[in-house]
Amino acid sequence: MKRLVPLVLVICVLAGLMYLAGAWAGYRAVLARLDVRGDAALTLAVDRLQNQLEGYRYLPSVMARHPLVAGVLDGSGGSVAEANRMLLRVADTSGALDIYVMDAEGTTIASSNWRMDRSFMGQNFAWRPYFREAVLGRLAYYHAVGAMSGQRGFYFAHPVRNARDQITGVIAVKLDLEKIESAWRGDPTSAFFTDARGVIFLSNRDALVLRTLDPQGALPPVTEADRRQYADLEP
Repeated sequence: MKRLVPLVLVICVLAGLMYLAGAWAGYRAVLARLDVRGDAALTLAVDRLQNQLEGYRYLPSVMARHPLVAGVLDGSGGSVAEANRMLLRVADTSGALDIYVMDAEGTTIASSNWRMDRSFMGQNFAWRPYFREAVLGRLAYYHAVGAMSGQRGFYFAHPVRNARDQITGVIAVKLDLEKIESAWRGDPTSAFFTDARGVIFLSNRDALVLRTLDPQGALPPVTEADRRQYADLEP
């Protein structure tokens, strides 16, 4: 009988270890499945966003070659009214929120929203990073809360050149981020994208938008232009 007790204890210990090993294996299997699902959801979200943005990537470079765009900048032909109407037609057809032309100093001289209360006409956007980048001759992209509209947007901007290949201005295309998000809101998995400062600029959950990943809400020091990226909203 005395020998039986240790044997029973050994059997119980082995059974417990086997149970724990099985539980651990099951736990790891669950984590592996979650990891696969997470990777798949992330890949889908990234691909979807890239596809939605890619359709507009080359629109400003194509529009920069339009004779009415060049004409209102260098006076070579066409009127501002004609350019406004043309930009509105392209915005309606493409689904862009706004398309606008700025001169070399950043002042908007033609815009698809010229008839709206939030018209960009006469507004200067030289402080926006996308303008500063494009006026140097490069395709620029940026996201921000509109200073005039208060609407979150993703911007593509491209330089406009004259016949002598001189940069005379910039054309920008603004996309409505809320419109992009609307197609995602039924997804069961939460997804969000952050910028370099850790601020969520796009998500399928409204409560996450313009939140920071820092639990204290702390943001690194920024320039005035970057601070105005959120239209003076504090993420």
